[in-house]
Amino acid sequence: MTEANMTEANMTEANMTDANMTETHMTDTWQTITRLATRLENHSTLPREQRILVQLLKIQEEAGEVAEAVIGALGQNPRKGHSHTWEDVEAEVCDVIVSAMVALTRMNPEAATVFARHMERIAARDLGGAAERTPERVSVRGDVRQVMPAR
Repeated sequence: MTEANMTEANMTEANMTDANMTETHMTDTWQTITRLATRLENHSTLPREQRILVQLLKIQEEAGEVAEAVIGALGQNPRKGHSHTWEDVEAEVCDVIVSAMVALTRMNPEAATVFARHMERIAARDLGGAAERTPERVSVRGDVRQVMPAR
């Protein structure tokens, strides 16, 4: 095997390993989300429709915390100054995502499948059906906004 073929084989193997790790990680994520949703379901005495509505409102509550963290990271609250970091903003965004995933799970026990199908539609619509795109991450630090290759 030539060096170029070996490098290509190694890259293909690395991509498969990354895909397997991502799949495993997503499975673990959805298992945790399901456990959280079950815990909340077992805790509430409200009728199902109201439990779902409360969970949907939780997404908005968490989004408000993102806004508060951004304002604090920018130091735009005269009373509080620089009360948050961009890491705080990231954590709050994660809370929004978790709350939304829990809401979807409480609405539909097949949430992972529903979400995967929805992501496929988004990819087909917005990425032109491109199966492989180099992911990017956006870094916002102070007044600087940078687009960097994914880690």
